[in-house]
Amino acid sequence: MAVATLWQTGLMAQEEEAEDPNSYFVFTNNLQAADSNNAKDIKKGKGGSVDDYIGQNFPHHPVCEWVPGMRFMVRPTKKDMITGVFRDAKTERRVSCGVLRNKIMIYDGYVDDEQNDKCRIYFVRQDNAQRYYYEIPGGVFASYCEQKTGVPTLAYLDDVDQARRLFIGKKATLKSYRYRVDTKQSSEGFDDVRKKVGTTVVIKKVGIGSRSFPVKIVVEDSEGHQFYQEVTISQTNTGLREDELGLDNTRFTFDGSFELVRDSVELVKATNADMVGRKVYLLNRTEMSAAGKYVVDIQKYSGFVIEKVEKQFDSEYVTLHLRSLNDQKLYTKSVIMREGDDSCEECFKNIFGDGDPLREDSERARQMRKELKRNPGGEKRQESITRIKLK
Repeated sequence: MAVATLWQTGLMAQEEEAEDPNSYFVFTNNLQAADSNNAKDIKKGKGGSVDDYIGQNFPHHPVCEWVPGMRFMVRPTKKDMITGVFRDAKTERRVSCGVLRNKIMIYDGYVDDEQNDKCRIYFVRQDNAQRYYYEIPGGVFASYCEQKTGVPTLAYLDDVDQARRLFIGKKATLKSYRYRVDTKQSSEGFDDVRKKVGTTVVIKKVGIGSRSFPVKIVVEDSEGHQFYQEVTISQTNTGLREDELGLDNTRFTFDGSFELVRDSVELVKATNADMVGRKVYLLNRTEMSAAGKYVVDIQKYSGFVIEKVEKQFDSEYVTLHLRSLNDQKLYTKSVIMREGDDSCEECFKNIFGDGDPLREDSERARQMRKELKRNPGGEKRQESITRIKLK
């Protein structure tokens, strides 16, 4: 008998606080959160994207490459409910999928019985550390693990967790015209809705779907309507063959339903911590917001330190929190982070220069100070108000 290394994940599950499986169930805003045990499975479809960003963040894991600690949720189909999948590791009795439905299972290695040409793949139930196994239908692990079959009922949770981290709050455009909304009136638990391809939406929630399509993505359009798609991304343990991954089922893949709207390189750089502490100065006289919600005219060449950068939702603007080097007061300024556009008056690079040259001991600084003495008010403005209280 050849024995694979088994991790004591059952002990780990007891020592660590178990995550509530119900936190993985999300619904569109037209329906109050329902009992997760009544969540419906959906039809099979296509696998995940091969785009670099998706591929790097959602790698495919064939069963042969599984490592102890990988997390899954039991999401049985009607067939699984009838036939059963797992056995109790102590009693070797078959356990109903109804008992294990929506429970989180942690992969715990496998045991080959080469003499009898059998293999057991082990899992630990997260909430009570009880061990179960799935006995493959003939053959040892090496002969089974490369097949697309995988382990029935198990939806790969790492894809759901990663999608939560990367997608929530992000903008996306629709690539399909068919999506779903949750409903209690339908026996399937959803109604189909039609949407315009190319519509921009915001990803609001990410939760669990089915085994074949484990990532449920709830989005919202500009009118506040929410709808969703259940998709596979990495295709880990979906049980799907390549010939099942096309035609009408394309929409059940991430890149078949959504395309992320990526932040520009400049916007990403601006919101990194590296920009905090940077000294800048005004290229021209500029309005800024001051304490008390006043708009104030700030003199040309005034110097600041950037204390904070905040990305504005659904916008290419950021809000800069600037500490004046002159009076130490705090100001804010909204700017666009975009390179290569000289005509953009609200772009950072056309408002600020790097450093604090006015305080340098250089010819450049002397020329700047002379210019300010000749024209302390900077360029003439049509309006004379220099302090405006915002409503």
